[in-house]
Amino acid sequence: MDLIKTVEQLNKSRIERVEEILFKLEKNNIHITLEDLAVDIKSTIGRGHVANAMVKKGYFDNYKSAFSSFLVKGKPAYVKGCKLSYKEAIKIINNSGGISVLAHPGQIYKKIAVESIIKDLKFYGLKGIEVYHPSHSREQSNDFYNLCKKYKLLITGGSDYHGKDCHNENFIGSYGIDKDLLNKLINYRR
Repeated sequence: MDLIKTVEQLNKSRIERVEEILFKLEKNNIHITLEDLAVDIKSTIGRGHVANAMVKKGYFDNYKSAFSSFLVKGKPAYVKGCKLSYKEAIKIINNSGGISVLAHPGQIYKKIAVESIIKDLKFYGLKGIEVYHPSHSREQSNDFYNLCKKYKLLITGGSDYHGKDCHNENFIGSYGIDKDLLNKLINYRR
């Protein structure tokens, strides 16, 4: 499967998921439409957009309470999303000329399992780790940095900025890697 087809399928799945979420919210007297989500037509759509709309329409005071009250597993409007396996994602990214990077591993895994998971992902072709991320503690960043060195992986980082209407206040360029690490990343594919 190629990158374009995969992204198109995932986007279609995300729209269907959001439509199902909106249906469940309606059953809970929360009236949100696709138009209320104010998503750029070129953008992907997700639960974050729904949480923002819930705040804008006055159902909740903040993004976090909207999200945690309805949109997480076990809550009334939760709908499981469609995801690629790590192996599939790494293969598609690498075959498309991209650089496969494990994003914000500090949010995803318990410390005990991280090295084992990274070792497995490296076997499937993982090229780097997002070492620097706003949610990572200094200790986590140091641990991920050392794992990159140990397994000869690229060191990356970023702000996790998803657009001006999302909850994240870390704007593009406000968090990340220095010029030396950026140049290593740029030159990796040359």
